[in-house]
Amino acid sequence: MRDKKNLNVLGSLNETDYYCFAASELDYISNKEYNIVNKMINESRAMLIAFIKFLRR
Repeated sequence: MRDKKNLNVLGSLNETDYYCFAASELDYISNKEYNIVNKMINESRAMLIAFIKFLRR
């Protein structure tokens, strides 16, 4: 059950990543804005993966 919740968190982050990409492709946000948000998403993803690995110990 615990792993399922962890995967839901990553899935939600991936979904957010996709929506931001789509917004950029559809010119709702600029490439500069997308790059800023994408960097934050990637940093969050790295921290989440590290936290999930910690929880699995």
